[in-house]
Amino acid sequence: MKINKKIVSIFVSGVIVFGFACSSHAEKYSRQNYRRIHGKDRFETSIELSKDVYSSSKKVILTDPSNLEETVDALNASAKYKAPLLFYSSESEPALINELSRLKTSEIYSNSKVNLYNCEVKNLPKYYDYKNDSAVLVSNITDGIIAASYARNNNSTLVYINDNNRSDIIENLKNTGVKKLTIIGGKNSVSEIVDPYFEITRISGNDRYETSKLLVEKSGSNNVILTSGENVIDSLASTSLSEKKNATILLCNNDASNVDLKKYKVDAIVGGLVKIRMNVFYLIPHQDDEVLQVGIDIYRDVMNGDNVRVILFTDGSRTSSIKDINRRLKSEGKPLISSEKIATARNKEFELALSTLGVNKENITYLGYINKGLLKTDVMKHLDSIIKSNNNVVLKTLSRELVNHKDGSLDHLAITWATEDCEKNYNIPASYYVRSERDSILTDRKYKTISLTDDEKEIMRKALSAYTIWDPSNGFYSVGGFSVGGSFANKKNNPIYYIEY
Repeated sequence: MKINKKIVSIFVSGVIVFGFACSSHAEKYSRQNYRRIHGKDRFETSIELSKDVYSSSKKVILTDPSNLEETVDALNASAKYKAPLLFYSSESEPALINELSRLKTSEIYSNSKVNLYNCEVKNLPKYYDYKNDSAVLVSNITDGIIAASYARNNNSTLVYINDNNRSDIIENLKNTGVKKLTIIGGKNSVSEIVDPYFEITRISGNDRYETSKLLVEKSGSNNVILTSGENVIDSLASTSLSEKKNATILLCNNDASNVDLKKYKVDAIVGGLVKIRMNVFYLIPHQDDEVLQVGIDIYRDVMNGDNVRVILFTDGSRTSSIKDINRRLKSEGKPLISSEKIATARNKEFELALSTLGVNKENITYLGYINKGLLKTDVMKHLDSIIKSNNNVVLKTLSRELVNHKDGSLDHLAITWATEDCEKNYNIPASYYVRSERDSILTDRKYKTISLTDDEKEIMRKALSAYTIWDPSNGFYSVGGFSVGGSFANKKNNPIYYIEY
């Protein structure tokens, strides 16, 4: 009986790949859509927070957020009465009255000059009117904000202290029975208190962000309310939300790059300034893989505002297309191209395609490994460095393919293996892209189609065209066109992409 060698070859390849597939834990990265609570300004944000937390409230606390001492009193009252804290200004009065009506409020407390139409306003208690045995001391608005939810969740009185009121504060705290003091901030903010009467703890980082993280650690929970450390006033009214969610206010810079989000459960983002920017690393084996297999998501991530960086692992010098290119160059009476120059030419195509997708040249890294010789250990070395140097990392690369030495897919496998290890060992989100429906079937991988809008199709066709330019005088040799011309033609005619899920 004759055996078809081609069938045997496909079967063996399939066994190899299916064996790989069984061990795969690849998952599609899904971008987290965090709940955001904000208004056009601090006054409207306080109302939106009230709406989020309270269906009704007999009592409401009003304050002027520009006065820290009064705001601290208001924060304490909000905690004591379990009541919403709303910011008052004459301009915000109509919206405030609407919110008071929604809450069915009958008692209004404030220590500011509030003149709401036809409303009686009662004075707020002072810090020494509370019977807590612990107090949290702050000296500035930033420390006051990050300490507010900590104080509320630990049944402590929040106290504003400075050099002018220091002696009165200490005496009043003793008279009200406070035994435990927690000082928020360094000694430049609140100088040392030496008094054997108190049990004193200081929580202080190198800056507001580190202090904020320390307060989260002290809370014993990784639940956080994320807000901007560059304009902290928006989060003043969020302490009731933090109590409801057993969360602590966590400061971050406006792109959240100084916070490792996977360490926290983010219940909400308060205010409109924080726009989380992920560090998305596209791990590309060879020039042209980026447009043929993952291009549309590169473009979408750039458009989303993420920090997109593309790493090209191999140099592309071992391309078989050099023979066809030199044949055409010879027929046109032009100098032949060497393997070193072919690598440079491929990089020009790579950069042009990526620039069409919105990736700047400075965000491209060339590692220069010889193609068809990349090892998993090579890839892991670079991924370890990336993960240690960046927060909020997302990895994106190609899915496993049939083991085929001819097209260099062992380079693909080295990157995929390393990415899957990082996904598992470091809890790094990752996405894997399938070359075609045929590959998905042969490798037993589940995938879904990424459909493009008409505008996106035109962008991708333009990016694909970077690989089919013949202009030797300017360094373009249509390397992609010679190498896998059919793939480029098919993708231009039908620009569809596939991703594992």
